[in-house]
Amino acid sequence: MLPDPAFGPERGCFVTKNMSALKRRTKVVIFRLTDDEYHDLKAACVTRGARNVSDFARNALMQSVTQEQEMVSEKLAQIESGVQRLERLIHGIAQRSPEEEHQPTH
Repeated sequence: MLPDPAFGPERGCFVTKNMSALKRRTKVVIFRLTDDEYHDLKAACVTRGARNVSDFARNALMQSVTQEQEMVSEKLAQIESGVQRLERLIHGIAQRSPEEEHQPTH
């Protein structure tokens, strides 16, 4: 099977945005997998052209963190936009004269 073109060193797969390939990694993360999970992980590594399980797992984890940060940023931007719309509406209502408030709307 051919490597997935969306995954691999040429797509920045093995280097995160905040880490160059030359920066020494000093922290270790350990977690356990079942035999089936490990088999699936190894198969995904081969399918996607990863150098090894460690690189694949690191990239997948860091990609997940980055995506989550981007989603939070997008949600924050939506909230800020909504607050600005509410502020404009409140300002518009505050600018109305008492006579305008009692007139029926169409």
